[in-house]
Amino acid sequence: MRSYFLYTPICLITIIVDPFATASSLANNNDTPGRAGTELDPFVTAAPMVLGAVCKDGVALIAAHTSSAEEPLLYSVHPQSSDDWFLDLPENYAGPFRIRLVDRYGTVFVACGWRADGDYLWEKVKEVAAAEFLQHGPPSMTYYRKYLASQLSLCMARCALSDQMRTLSSACLLVFPIMDAALPSLWLVDLTGAYPVRAICLGGGLDTMSGEPMAKMAQSRLRKTDIDFASITVEEGVNELLRILREQNGNDGCRGTLLQKDTRLEIALLKEQNGIFTRRKIAFLQLNR
Repeated sequence: MRSYFLYTPICLITIIVDPFATASSLANNNDTPGRAGTELDPFVTAAPMVLGAVCKDGVALIAAHTSSAEEPLLYSVHPQSSDDWFLDLPENYAGPFRIRLVDRYGTVFVACGWRADGDYLWEKVKEVAAAEFLQHGPPSMTYYRKYLASQLSLCMARCALSDQMRTLSSACLLVFPIMDAALPSLWLVDLTGAYPVRAICLGGGLDTMSGEPMAKMAQSRLRKTDIDFASITVEEGVNELLRILREQNGNDGCRGTLLQKDTRLEIALLKEQNGIFTRRKIAFLQLNR
């Protein structure tokens, strides 16, 4: 098993290439010699959790929205009484959505961090995708995926080096469905580069008991699961991701679930569907048992 450790100003990202890759918003402990300047980016760490996994027929994505249990000052105008652990977004919810379309081919963008920075990056990657189509026409998907991800990373790096802008407090995911015989893929993008991964978790805040990033604990559970996401469908992949989020008393130091009860979730399944990704409700997937 090969491991790559990428040191970034935002986070320390650990990518495990085999059997599958996971990454999260992590940093070295401040007592590590010579690394005291590496710190957690507060916006990336505190952002609601994002999970994704590449399955055999597409990519499963889950994006959490802030729950009133975590933010007691939030007023919920859509009360919902339910025995289910997680909740769908309200029927009349009009946004903002976290999972957003980039182009006509079904490429999807998800940001984790400061919303203003995420919106900026979304607009930038849409500009790159549109310009690429106008200049070269329908792209080769293998080249196109790497190009979009690398250009988005370059934009983030330029902001960090610019005298007129600041470092963006955001990490993001680019998700590509099956198209033109190209397999589905999931890319982690930050200012250091773009990295294809097979499963990933970002954000989620810190565990109140241990002080560890929740994404680190989710990553530990992803490593230990017996499920090979590459051998299951996206529906089964979402089911497994939610099971990991609901699991209590894992061996990762977390004494409870990774997401609190009544957290509202945005779920998307990315398949070969002519440039359209599908949002799914929890009840439709029959994930609450």
